[in-house]
Amino acid sequence: MTADIHPTAIVAPGARLGAAVRIGPFCTVGADVELCDGVELVSHAVVAGRTKIGARTKIFPFASLGHAPQDLKYSGEPSTLALGADCIVREGVTANPGTQGGGMATVIGDRCTLLAHAHVGHDSRIGDDVILSNNVMIAGHVRVGDFAILSGGVAVHQFSRVGAHAFVGGLSGLEGDLVPFGLAFGNRAHLAGLNLVGLRRRNFPRESIAALQAAYRLIFEGDAPFLARIDETERTLGADAHVGAARRLPARRRRSAAVPAAPRRGRRGMKLFLVAGEKSGDLLGAKLMQALRRLAPDAAIEGVGGEAMIREGMASLFPLEDIAVMGFTSVIAHLPRLLRRIDETARAIVAAKPDALVIIDSPDFTHRVARKVRAAAPGNSHRRLCQPVGLGVAAGQGAGHARLCRPRARALSFRTASARKTRRTALRLRRPSAGRTSRRIAPRRRGSAAA
Repeated sequence: MTADIHPTAIVAPGARLGAAVRIGPFCTVGADVELCDGVELVSHAVVAGRTKIGARTKIFPFASLGHAPQDLKYSGEPSTLALGADCIVREGVTANPGTQGGGMATVIGDRCTLLAHAHVGHDSRIGDDVILSNNVMIAGHVRVGDFAILSGGVAVHQFSRVGAHAFVGGLSGLEGDLVPFGLAFGNRAHLAGLNLVGLRRRNFPRESIAALQAAYRLIFEGDAPFLARIDETERTLGADAHVGAARRLPARRRRSAAVPAAPRRGRRGMKLFLVAGEKSGDLLGAKLMQALRRLAPDAAIEGVGGEAMIREGMASLFPLEDIAVMGFTSVIAHLPRLLRRIDETARAIVAAKPDALVIIDSPDFTHRVARKVRAAAPGNSHRRLCQPVGLGVAAGQGAGHARLCRPRARALSFRTASARKTRRTALRLRRPSAGRTSRRIAPRRRGSAAA
């Protein structure tokens, strides 16, 4: 099947067109361009220079591929741009070829999605199945691993590396390396945990996810020198192939890397452990984390939660589905696993030594965890209650079920009062929509209407 070229399109002599290529109105194709089988240029797209477009790739209007790189040192050398098969290139995307100082080639892998106005700089190498959202800016000499996702407005500094399966949150500025499977946010971007949602969507084995979480804690939360932590991770967890891949990126000694955000100078950030036992609790926990980010930006949060809390940056100890069991027969069928998760959660809390333990919903699970922690750490103070039963103010809503408290001293804190006493407890929490103003929720009296 021959190429279908619109009469208004300009295809220079020498351009190589594969079978079933479609070139829409007002497109321009240069003399050194190769379009493989099934490529489609919708309209008003420009492909120039020594550029190769892989089979079945679709290029939308006003994309510009293969023009001279934006590098003042470029002197017209015959560098190349290669775009893989089955890619989607949306409106306004730009990608430049390489330069003599960077290997003479820019490469974008197969099945990549470049959304509107994304830019790929000279000499960069983008892996397979990568998603660059709207307005992503990739500088020169950047490396992006397979299955990485860069959200809208992300800027990546030149020579930086983004590991495979990593996720960078919207409007982040990444000026160093991001480890494989990492989750980064902020300007400048800091490491916020692992991309657990992405790993589960890619059907990673549960054992490998657990090994990656353990490796993350060893590398980024230990007290030993950084390189010593990397060596310890390789020695104890290196048998897992995914851990081996993850540790290779931070091993480069002369490169900066995105690391967990440090607390503000002069004070230690608050450390909280959140346990949500079901999906409704996961949503409440996510809203609580949003409120905490406003009230205590330095707070370090870990615990057990679902996808909503993971999206807020928490690395869950295990999948929420393991304990979100409903119905008597289902509970009996999964009882051994539930008991194992209760013990595992309690041990993790004792080891973490948080300032406060916050338990959300699912009292059959969370209260048992709290009792085990109190039994395992009897010397800690339990003077303050931390049983969330409503998050209306923190979430900007009229009603909810969470309560936040900040311990006066460094202590593990749990709910020890009845639900009635807890509902009567007053709360002071700042409204997200009201800047620095605060609101006090008055105690509810017996017989009063629900909030």
